[in-house]
Amino acid sequence: MARQGWPLWHTTALGMAMSAFIASICFLRPERPGRYYLKWVVLRGVCGSTYWGLALFAVTLGASPGDVGSLMSVNVAMAALLGRCFLKEPLGITHLLSTLLTITGAVLISQPSFIFQETGGAASSSWAGNLAAILAGVIQSFAFICSRQVAEFSPLFATLSCLIIASAICVLLPAVKLADEVPIGVMWSSPGVAVAWVAASTVIGLSGYGGAVFGSMLCPAAASTTAYTSGCMVFGYAAEFLFFGTSPELVRLIGAALMVVAIGIMAVGNKRPRESPETQLPTQLPDWQGSDSLGSDSLSLGSQMGSRRASLTEFIFSELSDFKPVSEGGRQRMSERRLSMRESARRDSAGSDLGNLSFREDRKKASVEDIPELPEDPVVASPEPLASAADGPKVHGARDREEPSAEAVPELPEKCTQEPVPAGEPLVSAPDGHLLGGASGMHPPEDDDDDLFTI
Repeated sequence: MARQGWPLWHTTALGMAMSAFIASICFLRPERPGRYYLKWVVLRGVCGSTYWGLALFAVTLGASPGDVGSLMSVNVAMAALLGRCFLKEPLGITHLLSTLLTITGAVLISQPSFIFQETGGAASSSWAGNLAAILAGVIQSFAFICSRQVAEFSPLFATLSCLIIASAICVLLPAVKLADEVPIGVMWSSPGVAVAWVAASTVIGLSGYGGAVFGSMLCPAAASTTAYTSGCMVFGYAAEFLFFGTSPELVRLIGAALMVVAIGIMAVGNKRPRESPETQLPTQLPDWQGSDSLGSDSLSLGSQMGSRRASLTEFIFSELSDFKPVSEGGRQRMSERRLSMRESARRDSAGSDLGNLSFREDRKKASVEDIPELPEDPVVASPEPLASAADGPKVHGARDREEPSAEAVPELPEKCTQEPVPAGEPLVSAPDGHLLGGASGMHPPEDDDDDLFTI
């Protein structure tokens, strides 16, 4: 496109914008990710569009498409070294051999002037393009990591994010004079050609970004990087031969072959045996942990989410280098991380709901425990009508006791006469604790009998 005198960046920007518009209206509206996952969607768009823009920028600087695809495979060796620094796992012979082959292949492809004695402006331009391709490979790995973080959601969000940011990058690069661009007025002079180029850019952007996002969600980052880089190598050299009529040099083909072998060695050497049942975490609670274990389930779920967020660095480099843990604790951490990543979308909202419910239950339980216990037989403080108890001198309110049966109520003797107690007259208590009537309303019996009855 640039060789034919056509505005490359503006045409690509229009194609990416059309791809984003088609993607937004052709798919059903799925469930939107939460705030935590939304930032990973945005980062996926930033990283995906950045490495794509750097790769395209490297081609415009003079690097061939096949060389760009080959140099982007340095992320595999870099991931192994970074995994050694962050995961504290030993580097095996396969990692060292793969790193050595990757560096050798990158040198053969880039052909630096201090080794191959190349001079001139073309060599420096190609060297700048090779550096841009290497940087694009590093950013590509982090783009696949972001895709793995939002693997439980629809690929539509990450695809839209990539297309929108890529369109902005295509407009920004010529605006800040980082890339040479033909005046956009050429598009108005040939509208038919402009429509054809924009349509081609739309198809390439929609299929390329959609396939890359969907594949990186399904596969680990190491596998995604391997497949993507190998495809870029093969199809890059094929496009260079078909469209430009040039064939790569033998030295560059040897370098590309060494990088493919390095990727294969890394993939074969990182295969892990199946985990034992002792190191695997259960996917569901046992039968005996039902609704009574709501608080413990919320606690364990919260610890899983916290562990997943705390070990983000470990997850990134384990996805890239795919190290085999050498200790029991390492295998346990890897199992927890894989389980939390598989169920992150489904259990994130459930974890917050269960956590809030557990917090409310704890607050309710604490408030209940703060209430002092009442005595078993409290004395009625309200002015209720008093009633005599059949089994002793305790007197309760009428609402605080059961209605006694007719047999349990003692009969008053005939010789004891009772008159109603006037309102407001105090009660008189006997020396033995029994309650008597008012001072003027209770008449003792005529004989000398000392029996007292409770009124």
